[in-house]
Amino acid sequence: RTRVLALHYPPPRSPGYLTSKGDATDATTRLLASAVNKAFQEHHLNFDQTFDVIGDLYDGPHDFKVDGRDFNFETHFFDKLSPEEQRAWWETKVGTLVGIIVDEIVLRGRKGADVLAMGVLPRKWWPELLAAAVPLAREQARRILGLTYPPPYDIAYPSTSGGQLPPLTPDEETGRAPSCG
Repeated sequence: RTRVLALHYPPPRSPGYLTSKGDATDATTRLLASAVNKAFQEHHLNFDQTFDVIGDLYDGPHDFKVDGRDFNFETHFFDKLSPEEQRAWWETKVGTLVGIIVDEIVLRGRKGADVLAMGVLPRKWWPELLAAAVPLAREQARRILGLTYPPPYDIAYPSTSGGQLPPLTPDEETGRAPSCG
């Protein structure tokens, strides 16, 4: 299965999510890498070995704050687009996902994806984007493979509460849960 990390946007002045050695670069990805490596203590994994695909709603680094408020993909970007620009953004995102899913089906023989959508907006947007992309990708893969019926490819969100992540355990010293932002 394809392992997907679906996020909101890269942090400000981000060099990306991976170092040249494949390690995590920011607080969010370091937290995820630490969790994975605690689960697999006998085998250290670089962050680039944890997920096959990492995607963002906003394609590029952005400051955490806009006019003193937390950056919000909808408020500070999407809602400011014209209807034509919104449609173009949607079609581009879905088209990119179609290409990724077709490659996963045709080249890797994968039959589905496990998606970890991190954050309120990613949990809202990524399921809709993927729901639009999967049927198109399956049909395109069917034509490429010369099949009568589209090959299977399902999307699963392996987290609790219908996509809500479980709460992080508070730090013993500070009493606060770890923060990614």
